[in-house]
Amino acid sequence: MGLDKLFPVPKLNEQFPLIVQVITDTVLEYGTAEILDVPGDQQAALRREVRAEVKKRAGYGLTTHAHESMVIFVCDPIYDLHADEHMRRGAAAMDAVLTGKPVPPQPPTRLSWSTWAAE
Repeated sequence: MGLDKLFPVPKLNEQFPLIVQVITDTVLEYGTAEILDVPGDQQAALRREVRAEVKKRAGYGLTTHAHESMVIFVCDPIYDLHADEHMRRGAAAMDAVLTGKPVPPQPPTRLSWSTWAAE
């Protein structure tokens, strides 16, 4: 019996379904998303639910990584569909850095828990 079984299941934030939807939509559009400031007791459920939703809506698996309060979601098949765009964006950013121009905006794949989760 794992130690986790000894603790009660955490109560999910009331905005949890919306947060899952926003992350899933971002992954389906860009192949990746990261969300900052995720409370520790919400991370396992968030990872599980986003994986299930991406699988249901796109038929692809999803890799997740957690580091402290940040959770990263990557769907390689969708991300790879945009490989040329990623290369162009990277080249444009490097050009801007080397020439002193403003760095072009990046896609909106970095999200914040506090934006969506009303406390």
